[in-house]
Amino acid sequence: MPVKTVQKAIDEGPFTKARRRSGRALCETDLMYLVTIRKLDPSAVKLSKKTKAELLKKFGNRRKRTSSADVTAGGLIFRIKTMQRELRDRLSKLQQAKRMVVSDPEIRGGLPVIKGTRIGVYEIAGMLDQGDTEEALLEGYPALKREQLELAKI
Repeated sequence: MPVKTVQKAIDEGPFTKARRRSGRALCETDLMYLVTIRKLDPSAVKLSKKTKAELLKKFGNRRKRTSSADVTAGGLIFRIKTMQRELRDRLSKLQQAKRMVVSDPEIRGGLPVIKGTRIGVYEIAGMLDQGDTEEALLEGYPALKREQLELAKI
């Protein structure tokens, strides 16, 4: 999900605890909400502030009860089990990506690089965003593995 979309969700609500003095932070319920709205086509579905708040509250209630039942809000049905699975998968990949990156002042002035290399993570992610193919990057950077390219995007 683009950072701009997340920032907009924080600014427009329904998150109340996301804005903090030291920055922005999201709890698990907020992440569930983001995973859910990511699936919605904004040209087909527009959630009101009331529906957004209702959905977030129901996600919080479900999490406390560890229930995987579906949630309804604004006349829509949301499959909780599917959203939880996607969130777990994405958080797992984020953890893998964090373990793959190192930042050492002795290596490239402390810029984040892929562990065991001097290849900048942001450089790889930028090249992928600009349309370079994974095959071309793997050929140009033989020390990289396909999984590292995938995680660099994260």
